[in-house]
Amino acid sequence: MSERLQQVLGKCGCGGELTGNDLLLTGHCPRCKRGVSGLLAGESATGAATVNRSELAPFMAGIGVALAVILIAYSSGK
Repeated sequence: MSERLQQVLGKCGCGGELTGNDLLLTGHCPRCKRGVSGLLAGESATGAATVNRSELAPFMAGIGVALAVILIAYSSGK
């Protein structure tokens, strides 16, 4: 999971790289602190910022699988 969060998924309008951690956890560019949540929704109001959609889909699927495993482990422990 930590390797997936470090994966570069896009680029901010300032030129800084955006990782899974920036898109899902912090919600802003680590370089200029501009919000990046609109990138996931497909909004282009963030200037020249881009998200690599071919990398984003597998990233989100991996996060979903990890959450499913955690929920199964939690519910079987009860």
